[in-house]
Amino acid sequence: MNPCDIVQLLKESVHRPSGELEINRNGVTWHIGLTGAQLHYACNSLQSTEILEQFIQELGFESAVPAFRSLLQENAELSLRDAVAQMIERQILGQGQVQQLLRAIAEDALESLLWTKDGNAQWQEQAIAPASLQTSSIDINSFVYHLEQRVDTWKSLQPIISSPYQCPRCDDMGKLTQPVAQGVLPTQTLEMMARLMQGISIRQLAFLLKQDVLKLSQVLHPYINAGVLRLEGARAPYHQLPTIPSPHAAPAMAANSMSASAGFGNSNQPRYKVVCIDDSPTVLDTIQRYLGTENFEIATVENPMASLSALFDMKPDLILMDVSMPGIDGNRLCQILKRSSVFTNVPIVMVSGNTGVLDKEKAKAAGATDYLTKPFSKEELLNLVNQYLTQPAAYAT
Repeated sequence: MNPCDIVQLLKESVHRPSGELEINRNGVTWHIGLTGAQLHYACNSLQSTEILEQFIQELGFESAVPAFRSLLQENAELSLRDAVAQMIERQILGQGQVQQLLRAIAEDALESLLWTKDGNAQWQEQAIAPASLQTSSIDINSFVYHLEQRVDTWKSLQPIISSPYQCPRCDDMGKLTQPVAQGVLPTQTLEMMARLMQGISIRQLAFLLKQDVLKLSQVLHPYINAGVLRLEGARAPYHQLPTIPSPHAAPAMAANSMSASAGFGNSNQPRYKVVCIDDSPTVLDTIQRYLGTENFEIATVENPMASLSALFDMKPDLILMDVSMPGIDGNRLCQILKRSSVFTNVPIVMVSGNTGVLDKEKAKAAGATDYLTKPFSKEELLNLVNQYLTQPAAYAT
């Protein structure tokens, strides 16, 4: 089995009834619960309840930790999957929190699965069990697409980084002050991170810093390449997981943390390009899921300053932009874009969790066309986007 076979198996689930796809490779087992095109859960045998607690904390659900630990005290032998099911049944987490948690676990499990070059797959037609796991689901097609984009970015880090379970070390703290090509970390931040690198993996470091492991790997890459940091091999049992495949050719967009979705729609209808600028992969993926099945071409940008020139080349019909991003304020970026003739007539919608009138006025003063408050529903997003794309009269400069 190769990576394409695994992707195909997941996509072919739309033609199957409810069941579980089990994949075994090098002593590791993946369990993937599916109903048609809906993914209910995905986990592997190396994901422990300790890792589950890390996810709970990383997602900001600290208030649920005491109840979770109490659950484990009652039954220390619970598997990760059964522990999540128990949390759902006891309402330790809300429905939205459960969705985020299951998605994080699934991404962690399936990402490495898409790297594998071999394995044995078996489909078992059965009801999803425990039944409580049926309450949440993820569209498998958009999720696999999201993972494929991440795989491309992971490939661009080879051969310097071959696994997120490798352990970074700093043998000479004095090297941390030397300039590094493409290094973006302030010396103080790098020193703080180096002190944390006491035999822990990149994955564990990402948990401690509450950062996406891929983003952190991208940040560490130039320092490892320059010899400022040294990587040790993945420790047992994580050395059993697949390593990142070497790219035939590194994708040009991966370095800028960009991805594009062709979407699906009637080819006879006009297609509109929507560019989404947000440092949160979760928000970007949500927008991609909401709009990707409509008649839109979606491009996502996580690091606008690193990809500013590419933004001009994209020629979007509409931009959705987060207000609060590290490195630059969204309102400031809106001002910069609106000064260019390329974006003069392009609607820019600011996206924020703030609902205050002052925040909306700031966005308007920066040149924004409209303001969308998080969290938003698919209907809200579609109505707003259609307002400016399918009804041009709604937007006048």
